Amino acid sequence: MPLPPRPALLDETLRIVARRYRVPATLAGDTDPTVSSQRHCATRLAVAIDQARQALASATTPPASVKQCFIDALAQLIHEAMRPDQGDPAIQAMVLRHQAPQVREYASLSAGAEADRRDVVAAVNAIAHPAKLERMPAGALRTVLARLQAAASAASWPALAAAVAQLESLRGTASDPGKDLADGPANAPDNTAANDPDNASANAPDNASANAPASDPATDPATDPTNDLALARSLSRLRDGAALERLQRLDELALDSWVRRYQALWNRNGPRSGSPGAVAQGVAAQQRGAAVEARASQALQALADRLNAAPHGNAAYRVVTSMRVPPALPGDADRAKSEWDAALLRRADAPNVPNAPAAPPAAWDVCLLVEAKASVDAASTDFARLLRGLARLAQAEPGMTYPFHTHQGPVPIRGASLAALPTGNTDLSGAVLYCSDAPADPAPRLLNAACRMQLLSAPASVAYASELAQGRPADTRGLQAVWQSLLTSPQWAGVLNQYPQLYLVRELMVHADDLLAAAQQAVM
Repeated sequence: MPLPPRPALLDETLRIVARRYRVPATLAGDTDPTVSSQRHCATRLAVAIDQARQALASATTPPASVKQCFIDALAQLIHEAMRPDQGDPAIQAMVLRHQAPQVREYASLSAGAEADRRDVVAAVNAIAHPAKLERMPAGALRTVLARLQAAASAASWPALAAAVAQLESLRGTASDPGKDLADGPANAPDNTAANDPDNASANAPDNASANAPASDPATDPATDPTNDLALARSLSRLRDGAALERLQRLDELALDSWVRRYQALWNRNGPRSGSPGAVAQGVAAQQRGAAVEARASQALQALADRLNAAPHGNAAYRVVTSMRVPPALPGDADRAKSEWDAALLRRADAPNVPNAPAAPPAAWDVCLLVEAKASVDAASTDFARLLRGLARLAQAEPGMTYPFHTHQGPVPIRGASLAALPTGNTDLSGAVLYCSDAPADPAPRLLNAACRMQLLSAPASVAYASELAQGRPADTRGLQAVWQSLLTSPQWAGVLNQYPQLYLVRELMVHADDLLAAAQQAVM
């Protein structure tokens, strides 16, 4: 069955919907230096970058004036980021890493600290799990193992290292095979098997041993026949492995004054990952995202209702949310959008006769995809994933039907409608929208957050900022390296092309209220 023509009401709605987030298609530089200097340095950077892009696109070298504007604006951006009270704490922390080797060491160790902690705790639990300790008889070994477990639970790495040394000492004094680490002297007879009911089978006939129950994973190590070997393995893992040593070094570095400044800067940058503050932020962000998605789907449902009420509508349109891409769909799923917040669908077998009874739907066609975002920056960050997601959908086999799971249940979608979706950076407006409830900013930021961070964290920028932090006169000529990277390095292509992408994202972005109003006002 061929694809039906797009409904005129849908095209009219998309044509008249207000685009309050729109920006000019190109950025023009201002030849008047006085006017140009009145712009914020981030805006001047965005203009210079786009002028460089346009020059390269026409196979010409960017003018020297554009280069100088870029360098001057970047220098001012760095000055702003390094202001003690109102600057950027993430950049200032980066500069501290550049200046102080102990801060670099601390940052490097911190990156692997969680993996090291898990490794140490696993080694401790292998011999001192609380369930094991509960079943152990009182004695020196149990006391030291309890200290080991307490130190691991409290993340007290010096205390844990001391407990390891005590265990090594206990094992050394018990080198006589007759010694029981739990409570007996070196020359005491080993009556463990005879007195321990769990090991009574040691003196039982062979057939009784064969029928003995399997040992408990949390068995007391002092009564486990392999306890000495298990103890030796775990002690070797703790003593000879580097994880515990790195954690102790991390604690030592945390007392350094430079490291404390570094920690204070990161604390200003937001709560640490896994902390109660970070969890609260995550919950709030989820709630905010859910609210935006709800408003977007309500506006899209109003459009579906208008389409169904129009002549030849015949209840052919519906809205689904959380539309998840099935694994059976061909194409590369790597870093591609795998779930679409909302979609407007048209029943593939909808009758063309007004008020004709609708047949049970066999499949659906995609008319419009909607992504809900809380801000322009969130949409800009998502845009590359959206393009990859569209490219994957467009690789659907036209003759196939694919089962998509949604909040409304499984929905079969025809591959022909997926294959007809546009790909690339152009002609997306009829197929996909970003929907938000964020207010329109009167002076849009023309340099997105990711590009700003890449510019500020370039090695030449960090070196320049380090000179400023030490009160030395900084030479802007060093920032020419950033300009050269911008023009020649593939790693800087995203920065060079950031404004055209920002323009496309803002062209696709509408406010939920505006979409609702357009759906209600559009006329055939």
